[in-house]
Amino acid sequence: MAVLGAAGPVLAQSNCLPRAVLQSPARVYGSTLELGVVDGSLTLCAYKKPCWTVNPTNGALTASAATVLPGRSQDASPDAAGCVAGYCPTTKPDADIPLLWATSTNGARTAVISQGVLSIFDASSKTLLRTIPLGGGDGVPPNTAVTNAPIRLLYIDDTIHVVGMDAGPFAALWSFKDSGARLGRLTIDGRPDGESISVYRGGTSILDGGRLAVADPALGRLVILDASGKRTEMVRKVSRAPCSQQDLTDAFLSDDTQHTTAACRRTIETRFAPYYDVELARLPSGEFLAALSGKQAGEIAILDSTTLSEVKRLKLAGCAR
Repeated sequence: MAVLGAAGPVLAQSNCLPRAVLQSPARVYGSTLELGVVDGSLTLCAYKKPCWTVNPTNGALTASAATVLPGRSQDASPDAAGCVAGYCPTTKPDADIPLLWATSTNGARTAVISQGVLSIFDASSKTLLRTIPLGGGDGVPPNTAVTNAPIRLLYIDDTIHVVGMDAGPFAALWSFKDSGARLGRLTIDGRPDGESISVYRGGTSILDGGRLAVADPALGRLVILDASGKRTEMVRKVSRAPCSQQDLTDAFLSDDTQHTTAACRRTIETRFAPYYDVELARLPSGEFLAALSGKQAGEIAILDSTTLSEVKRLKLAGCAR
C-alpha cells in the first residue's frame, strides 16, 4: 500500500524504515519522525504515515495500526466548504492555506486553527463548541496572545498547547484550556512576563498521554508539565568541551560553525545536532526515549531518568529502498 510520506509516496513495510521517511520533512519545524506511546506501546510515526511499534529493548519494528499519535496535530488542506475531516471553522480559511488540527488524547474534542482562531469541536458530533482568538486585543493579557505563526498543536485531555514560530530562529509555546481559559506563554522562570522558552531546535512532545515535554535547543533543558500544570525541570548532563557557549549558540541559531575548531564541530555533530527537533517519550520504568534527527534520523536514544544522559542508542532497521 502506498502512502504519502515526508518526501512523497512511501511503501509501508512492517519491519523497517523506508529511506524517504528519514529525509528532512518539508516544513519549518518538527522532527523527521514522531515518537509517542499508543495503548502502552512505544510508537514511531512518519510525518504523514505510516507508523511502527518499537521494541524499546532491541529496536525491532512491527507495523502499527495507528495513523497518527494521540494529541498531535496534522496539517491538511481545507475542502471547498473550508472544512477538514468534517470540522468546519466559522472563519473560512483560504483554499491554499493548510489547517492545523488535532484530537485530544482522551478523544473527546478536536481543535482546528484557521485564520488565527482556535475552534473547539465535539469530536464525535463535530459540533462547534467555542472559538478562542489566538491574538491579543481588549482585555486579553499580553502573555496569552500568540505572537508567532501557529505551526503545531498538542492537545492533552482538556489543554491545548500551540507552538508558534516567527521568521527568525525562534519558536515558543502558548497554552489554552478548551473551556476558553488562556493559560499563557511558557517562560524560563515560570513568571507570566518572563522570557520565553525557545523550542527552536528543541522540541515539544507528549510523554505518556498526560504530560507535556518541552525542550530548548538540543535538549539542554527539559520542562515537563503534568495535567494540573505542575512543572518539573531537568538539565541534560552532557559536556560541551571543547566548544564555548558562543560556539553552541551560533550553531543552534544559524548552523554557523565556521569559526569553531574541528574538534568542536565534531562535538556539535555528535552530542547536540542529533537532539535538534527532538521527540521524547517515557516508559513506565521512568526511562526517557528520544527519536534523534538529522544524520541520526532512524536512531533512538535511551536517556537516564534523572540526568537525561545517553544510556545507549538503538539503530532502527532501514529498508533497502
